[in-house]
Amino acid sequence: LDSEYPMMDWMAPWLFHEGVLLVLVFVWEWIEGFRRKRMMADHRGAAGRGFFALSIVFISAGPAGIIAALLCLRRSFDWKQPAGAAISIHASLGALLAFMAWTESDFITTCFEWTILGVAIVMVLAHLYTVLLDLPKWTTAWLWNAHLLLPIGIMAVVGWSPWLVVGCLGLSLVTWVGGILQLRRGMRITGAFDLVLAIAVWLLIVQDGVLDSQMLLLMLLALGVELGIVAWLGTRHQLQLSQD
Repeated sequence: LDSEYPMMDWMAPWLFHEGVLLVLVFVWEWIEGFRRKRMMADHRGAAGRGFFALSIVFISAGPAGIIAALLCLRRSFDWKQPAGAAISIHASLGALLAFMAWTESDFITTCFEWTILGVAIVMVLAHLYTVLLDLPKWTTAWLWNAHLLLPIGIMAVVGWSPWLVVGCLGLSLVTWVGGILQLRRGMRITGAFDLVLAIAVWLLIVQDGVLDSQMLLLMLLALGVELGIVAWLGTRHQLQLSQD
């Protein structure tokens, strides 16, 4: 029966399932737009909006989840809700991951791995952008997304390698710089913790013997750049930091 009627076995139920989810997503979006046009208050909040997107992703085979995540991202920007936008990024990646069940292509898998790394780099850049514009709430959202996605992206693309140390040093730098410019002690502490973590990973990589001279030079250069920038900014903002 499976070989003679594949449409009735799984394709029709799957299409019906995705169709129902798409209807729910578009109804949700219609309600959002209806309330926005009439200047009504947000009755869902970032948590409710993000939870809905994640709920669709968990039970969708891909298409409905991607649309739900993108619409959640759009409405989160409309309502200026950093937490909802941050959740929608993970929902988007989760929806892309659901597509992986429909293919065994190594090329598609590689594209997904690079997508994770690319999104992580965008999160780092978004963090720096919001630091320059002095948007602390958005800075926090993109910073934690970067911390979650950058190590995963590096491990997915290149595996256990010295690039993981460079990534941790990069996170430490942008976190520490953000903490100095926005006068946020918690971010400076997180940046210091990232530095300690990078050194710990460094020692583990040296112990595993997977470190060559070129990567050692790159890691030392990254460490020197971070310490130099942090020291320079700390000296320049010494008075403000002493009052924080």
